[in-house]
Amino acid sequence: MNETIDAVPYWLVNVPAEHWPKTCPEFLLNVNDKDRGILSTPDDQYRRLTWPEVKDIIHNNRLDIFQRVPSDLRKYLQYTSKLKADWGSVMRFVLSERLQWDDLTPTGPPFAKSGG
Repeated sequence: MNETIDAVPYWLVNVPAEHWPKTCPEFLLNVNDKDRGILSTPDDQYRRLTWPEVKDIIHNNRLDIFQRVPSDLRKYLQYTSKLKADWGSVMRFVLSERLQWDDLTPTGPPFAKSGG
């Protein structure tokens, strides 16, 4: 890494200097160690997995190894933070807005009722 990136906190990496916030955004305050490591990586140093690596990860049931491009992870965390603030949870948003399900009460045995 170059010394400029090393001196930058994880929450400023991949953000143009003219858009740097003065403090860490709330949605990045309590990220786990894995996400902090990803966010600390400049996009141009991110290495995409090869297809054989993907197959090996799946074969060994190591889905925890998958990760987003650092700038995409930042966008994802920001988006899900907004959903949680607006809806209480991502699930509540998906059920209400995406699936438009009002009632989750079962109406019969599993898979017996077709349609939504």
